[in-house]
Amino acid sequence: MRLYGPENPADLPRGLESLADVAIQCGQPERALALAGAAAAIRKRFHARTTNPARRAEVEKKIDFARKNAGAESRRALDEGLEYEPR
Repeated sequence: MRLYGPENPADLPRGLESLADVAIQCGQPERALALAGAAAAIRKRFHARTTNPARRAEVEKKIDFARKNAGAESRRALDEGLEYEPR
């Protein structure tokens, strides 16, 4: 993931959110939530703001869908992603 540099810290979370979308489409809601959690952790760590509110709303809608489909595993999967520590 060193493709992404400090000059634009929003790139990596955007990429992870795109992978989360692929995981949802492949029927893997737990994986999608872990990826979304990692994206959120990176956004928080680097204070990265979204530049496209419509895209952000779309991502949130898809993550809510994954959360509902993951059932009891949703909190664990999301927590797993949120525990990601970017360096």
